Amino acid sequence: MKNSTDAVRQTVDARIAELIKEQAHVTLDDVPSSGLMRGVIEQALHSSEGGKRLRALLTLAAGTVASGNSGDLSLTDQAIIDIACAIEIFQTGALVHDDIIDDSDTRRGVPAAHKGLSTVFRSFASSINATSPLSNIPHTQHQTCEDVGTGLGIMLGDLLATMSLGVVSQAAATGPALLHEAVVTAFLDMQKEVEIGQVLDVADTAVPLDRPDLIIKNCLSVFRWKTASYTTIAPLRLGFICAGFAPDTAKTWAQRIGTPLGTAFQLADDLIDVQRKHSTSGKPLGGDIKEGKRTVLLADALAYSTEADRKVLTDIYSRETRDDGDISPVIDIFERSGAIERSLARIETLWNSSTDEIAVWQDSLAISDADTSRLVDTSRLFLPQIHTR
Repeated sequence: MKNSTDAVRQTVDARIAELIKEQAHVTLDDVPSSGLMRGVIEQALHSSEGGKRLRALLTLAAGTVASGNSGDLSLTDQAIIDIACAIEIFQTGALVHDDIIDDSDTRRGVPAAHKGLSTVFRSFASSINATSPLSNIPHTQHQTCEDVGTGLGIMLGDLLATMSLGVVSQAAATGPALLHEAVVTAFLDMQKEVEIGQVLDVADTAVPLDRPDLIIKNCLSVFRWKTASYTTIAPLRLGFICAGFAPDTAKTWAQRIGTPLGTAFQLADDLIDVQRKHSTSGKPLGGDIKEGKRTVLLADALAYSTEADRKVLTDIYSRETRDDGDISPVIDIFERSGAIERSLARIETLWNSSTDEIAVWQDSLAISDADTSRLVDTSRLFLPQIHTR
């Protein structure tokens, strides 16, 4: 028997596929390259599969808070579902871009979108010119298939971001004009903040290894701008607006509740990267280590390790590339230095901060116990491997 959360996820999954198909509908039958466009849309559908739908679940939990409903400034359940789906569609586009920026070959155990699109282009090129099989095309053109896949990936990420805004605008248009404006503004704010956060994320590789304090400071900024903005803050803000809260009230409480929760979520996600016994996260062990990513774990290890271990970390992270052989020694140092325990403590503190804010929110706005419990339970899904009160 499926529980209610699983049922909601299934509803969201099905609706996301419908919305992508609706938003992507164009008539290109008379254009020779229409086959390639169909392949891109198929990749959009594949890339959108397999997520936990945490952002949608949080949006829906916030969007059904009855005490915030002013009666004439709320949306239908279907409109709220579509807005929740739009956040997930936007996330898919962001992940497509992330994998290109990070040069990642896989996502959730399958080829990353830009890698899949390289294959799509090869197939398209072969079918459109059957008299000159791709195998007979000069080697330089074989190489460009990867480049074309990357270019198509960039366009797919842009397309999904545009689609997501289209879904939001159409859903919000079913309500009053003021609500439509508030919803679209909140969604655009989210997109802008994620883009700012991505710039900060790219910049972190330039932070020197002998300044762990700067590494932590930059990481926490990335967590706020990139992760929390669309993982927790925007879902809460959009949900509260849909439930009838005044836009300023929705924004204030979304930031107060969502900032610590989103930060804790990213810290927990970084921990998954170094857990030797994996859950069903789908993340390869040590991916951040091989990427040379500056993390809070790395900063704490650099700050609290012995001189010998600090030298090992510095040598490994100073290289242009790292391989599988570097993963275990780094994780050992993370464990010996107490870096993992420090991240766990940070997560616990941030979780408590978020739930404290929810308690104040309940008292300040006279939220029912049932609605508060639903929001806390949904928030807890973001930290499944962490003990939460």
